[in-house]
Amino acid sequence: MKPFAILGFGALLMAAPAQAGFTVPPNRPGAYAPREECQTAPGARAFAASLRGAVQRRDANALLELSANDIKLDFGGGEGKALFREGLSGRGGPELWRELSLAVNSGCAVSDGDLVFPWMFAQNLGDVDTYDAMLAVGPAVPLYRRANARGGPIARLNWQIVIAQGDNSNPDETRRPFTRVLVVNSPLKGYVATSQLRSVIAYRLIASRLGSGWKITAFVAGD
Repeated sequence: MKPFAILGFGALLMAAPAQAGFTVPPNRPGAYAPREECQTAPGARAFAASLRGAVQRRDANALLELSANDIKLDFGGGEGKALFREGLSGRGGPELWRELSLAVNSGCAVSDGDLVFPWMFAQNLGDVDTYDAMLAVGPAVPLYRRANARGGPIARLNWQIVIAQGDNSNPDETRRPFTRVLVVNSPLKGYVATSQLRSVIAYRLIASRLGSGWKITAFVAGD
């Protein structure tokens, strides 16, 4: 797994080598709280409002109207509006809508002229291995000494990056109520409720300016 940096449209979809000499992010409290940085791009404010409205209503027609004809949906050649509609209305539709909501309501960044949802995905994490990197989602996420909440937290994480310990490719690991973590650029380690963590390479939505307006050009997860 390569470390993460934003280096153009391809890097908006996949992890890419970090800039030379950059090792780990500061990871100070609140450093990765979602931000809205897309308002100044022409037409982006209206596009984001339409996008979030469509996702909130679970309006597939409106969402597809905002999508490019060749929208990229995975790294195996899956693309196009028909496949997107199929995913939204199929058995996995509810989970896909949930992922869309998480992505579009977690801030927006501009990278190389494209709009990136969530904001977090456009941030340079240096040499952090993105496969195991996760974001503690919230301003006061409890960190416990053991894999339970008994005894109270030893610290609270504020939108900070952690490295998950264990086999994240094992479904049994990801379904556990607590995940063992190391806090990046910190001596802190312990357990965090899995529900309060989100992979930094979870679903992201990329919108590009096509002609006179914005279109969703990718909605993908993984690397």
